Amino acid sequence: MFASCLRVLGSRVVVVVTVSMLAFGAIRASAQSFTLLDEICVARPGVRAIVPVQFARQNDARRPWPAFLDDGRGVATEVYRIEVHYRQGNSPMARWLGPVAEWRSIPVEQWRDDGGAGFWAFVFQIPAEAKGGAIRVGGQTIPLIWVIGGGDTQARLAGLPTAPGVHRLDAAALAEVQAVLRNDPIRLWRLMLLASGNEVVIPLIESIADPVIRLYAEQRALAWSMALSRLSEIDPELEEQVLARLGGVMRVNAGLHAPLWHGEDSELEQLRLALLSSTWSEHRIAALVADWVRRRPAGIAMTLDDGGRLCAAGGVRGTVGVVNMSDVTVLAWIEGGRGPERTEPKTVAPWTLTELPFDGELFRVDQMPGTEREPGTEAPVQIVPVDIRLARQAIRMFLAMDAIRVAPPGLTVGRLLPEWTMVEWMSQAEAPAGRTASAFRVHRIPSRVLEETVDEGVGVVRRERIEPGRWVLYFESRAGGRDELVRVWLGTRGNPSHLVRIRPSAAADDELTPGVVDHWRCVQAMSDGVWAFELEIPDDAIGRNGVLRIGIEHIHAEGRDAWPRRMFPWQVEPGRAALDLRHWRSLGR
Repeated sequence: MFASCLRVLGSRVVVVVTVSMLAFGAIRASAQSFTLLDEICVARPGVRAIVPVQFARQNDARRPWPAFLDDGRGVATEVYRIEVHYRQGNSPMARWLGPVAEWRSIPVEQWRDDGGAGFWAFVFQIPAEAKGGAIRVGGQTIPLIWVIGGGDTQARLAGLPTAPGVHRLDAAALAEVQAVLRNDPIRLWRLMLLASGNEVVIPLIESIADPVIRLYAEQRALAWSMALSRLSEIDPELEEQVLARLGGVMRVNAGLHAPLWHGEDSELEQLRLALLSSTWSEHRIAALVADWVRRRPAGIAMTLDDGGRLCAAGGVRGTVGVVNMSDVTVLAWIEGGRGPERTEPKTVAPWTLTELPFDGELFRVDQMPGTEREPGTEAPVQIVPVDIRLARQAIRMFLAMDAIRVAPPGLTVGRLLPEWTMVEWMSQAEAPAGRTASAFRVHRIPSRVLEETVDEGVGVVRRERIEPGRWVLYFESRAGGRDELVRVWLGTRGNPSHLVRIRPSAAADDELTPGVVDHWRCVQAMSDGVWAFELEIPDDAIGRNGVLRIGIEHIHAEGRDAWPRRMFPWQVEPGRAALDLRHWRSLGR
């Protein structure tokens, strides 16, 4: 029923597998005691093979599971529990790539159910003279793809060509990625692709101490090397386009590059299965792969800064960031979603983050029929729809082109926004709920009359003193850690006038003039795990036109949050929101 063969061409491996794709669906449908988590198994004669499964009942894992090849010979079988634990990495690369995964295997006889996350796996000892197209176990059939011949799996992936226009990571950046992915068998093959073209090959699979996890990592990497090698024989140019999207690198600036690839999903798995099956013709495979590439976004856009700078006319100037994910240089510009206005076109190199400035005056706010509310913000915010044109692609965005009017009881923001991760940024997903509950309000404390006693030499007298009104920032956090840090950025982006640092039980000071604390009045309180402070904003931080430009970042045990926009992990300062303080009713400024 199942048969397969392997063709070796030089250092490249091409797989031809006669596995019915319809049989894969039948396997899923007939699953009773367990469900296959991988629909194929890459196997080598005389070498162990691993097949992840999920048992219908946990105790089923303790049953004996005799397995047989097609020719009837028995295959020694072991059952392992694979546990996965995640922790938040501290480095910018770790925060960009997502949680660091720690994998470990536990023999079923040593496993104790503690409710931890994970799955099960069969580990088969493949005979040296193994034949046939499948292993049969528990009434199910697991298709096999035989790998005939040697060759280092990592070298195969690292030796694949680099697509035109795609950047490479240097040795230091590769080491940072390795620190995140070194024990992650699901994503380790990506790092091997990133190492393409580097003279020094970092040993990756060998560095995994757990033998079962190491086996799983090598098997997945081998499957992808075989799939991509076959694509190379079908269409080398198409292979380059796929490689760019599986192991891409984005140039952030002259000295910084970051991985940029599409995550593991069902479409990617379908791509791998098709490339490893010979029941599909080469024409059909090429059409499927080309369609997958065509449906990948040609670019991504996001708002870096809504109102952090002043334009020549004195209005708001913001910044949009775009990444060209094609292989050629293209033009990009911003145009009004409801009018003919547009910015000047700017060239955007392949796989490069490029900033596009925009002037609020260009896109007239009075075109809007009303106002909308920014999520988590009580005050109304003028939102203007614009289209980011990146070559032939149009990306609709909504930008805050006007300063936010602050009126009583103040501008309240219900939560800050977590940093971008690569997966969230690639999918442009909505910001998940904050890992720590934090909120703030910008409001004005009115002037008041205070009575004080003064010794005038001839006796103590009481007199009235007028305390002028002042603008304050009230911030509240439930992160519960004493290592928290809040930075309040005031002034224009790239040239702040003040950078106020507030830490629990410490005097607030300006990082631009460290040690100067008497300028900043800040009252703090800590109660039941809630840290709160009220920071007075001095008049010299507010522009002559009554506009305050402010950005906030909050560093805590779980990472970093920011406002008004999400930040990249490597980003030094947040964007700014322009707050118009002239509309505090009759209280004035």
